[in-house]
Amino acid sequence: MLRNLFRNLGGRRLDESLLEEWEETLVMSDVSLETTGHLISCVREAARRGKASDDVAAHQILRQRVEEILDGTGDTKNEAHNQSRAQAREQAQSRAEAEARAKVEAEARARQEARARQETEARERKEAQARERAEAIAKAREEAAARARAEAQAREAAREKARQEREAAREKSLISRLFARRNASSAPGAEPDLEPEPTLEPDPEIDVDLEPLELEDEPQAPQVLELEEPASFEVSVVDEEAVQAEVQAQAHQAALEAAERNRAENASPVDLRWNRNGLTVWLFVGVNGVGKTTSIGKLAAQLVGRGHKPLLIAGDTFRAAAIEQLQEWGKRSNSEVVSQQQNADPAAVVFDGLAAAKARGCDVVLIDTAGRLHNKSNLMNELAKIARVIERETGSAPQETLLVIDASTGQNGLSQARVFAESAPLTGLILTKWDGTAKGGIVLTIAHETGLPVKLLGVGEKVEDLCDFDPHEWTNTMFGTHD
Repeated sequence: MLRNLFRNLGGRRLDESLLEEWEETLVMSDVSLETTGHLISCVREAARRGKASDDVAAHQILRQRVEEILDGTGDTKNEAHNQSRAQAREQAQSRAEAEARAKVEAEARARQEARARQETEARERKEAQARERAEAIAKAREEAAARARAEAQAREAAREKARQEREAAREKSLISRLFARRNASSAPGAEPDLEPEPTLEPDPEIDVDLEPLELEDEPQAPQVLELEEPASFEVSVVDEEAVQAEVQAQAHQAALEAAERNRAENASPVDLRWNRNGLTVWLFVGVNGVGKTTSIGKLAAQLVGRGHKPLLIAGDTFRAAAIEQLQEWGKRSNSEVVSQQQNADPAAVVFDGLAAAKARGCDVVLIDTAGRLHNKSNLMNELAKIARVIERETGSAPQETLLVIDASTGQNGLSQARVFAESAPLTGLILTKWDGTAKGGIVLTIAHETGLPVKLLGVGEKVEDLCDFDPHEWTNTMFGTHD
């Protein structure tokens, strides 16, 4: 019997039948043996110190310890284990931050290199244009010089032709006069021409000036085509990403201000963490069939009712009909849904959803995820990739990563919590389907081992059947009141 492991070590003795009844209640409610033993040992220790003088006081101590575990304020079963897990989470977060910083720096370097390439290309284009202009000017000058040479050669040829024509005309005139005189002397009755034969004199009527022929139009200097230098210009590279980010930030800031005014009048629907400086992101994880999609739809409806503008992202692209189910909840809750086709990359869907949330002025994003535990490696890689996308696009990790647990799961829920805790830094639990006969004691075991608080409770199928988790009420249901 379990009670044999927890005998009273001294001090005031309690009713063993009551302790045995509590043990049976805890175990039958799917609370693990270790957590049950821890709770009973707390009651025994209180009795040994004189703090549990009767059954009522012992009952109160048991209830108080259970409530501390459920709201995450009490110590867990193994402080060293929890410290190591906390250190592991811090290390994982540090690695993620380092990877994010490295990625941001790499993107900044890539943008700088792109800008440098653009500036280099612009400078090369400018130099090429200058070379083309210089070549055009040189070519124009060469053509003008060639035309001038051709014109000079033409003028020289014209002068030479004119000189030859003048000489030919003079020779022709002299010959004609000689023949005329000879014919006149040989005619009958003509006196012999005793005059000496005249020497050839230049004919005054014939211009035999051998000076260079002067044309009416003096040759003009070759005209050189002068091209005007273009005005200097500066090459400016517009960062389209920065402009788009600024526009989205302005739209998002306006939505945040409106949501902040609504939150000032209405308290948040649940005690979940919000990002006061930007877009709030809540990530929901858990195995298939535990009620993730239903919880997201109910929570979205409550958010809309309190003046928020949520956006739902269908990140579960593996399960059949998961996308259609979330779209139907979007219609019922009057919320926008971002989705792609089945078997699409979940990280790509999340990327599109975050961009849509910024563009549409939404203030909170609820992300549904797949719950494939048959391949742990794929699950961890998928959730890690989604977390990197969220941190890169919003500048921080999700404000909440909530593990959804079915109240009827039993001890298998602890294995689920361990696997998902390795895959993502969990921040809290949601207990669903508490409207049946199952009391959901497994969340007490999970909270005891991980230190995670239980934040939400699903008690039915209606929209209003998702409420804040009340450890006091849950403990009353488990153990009843002891007046």
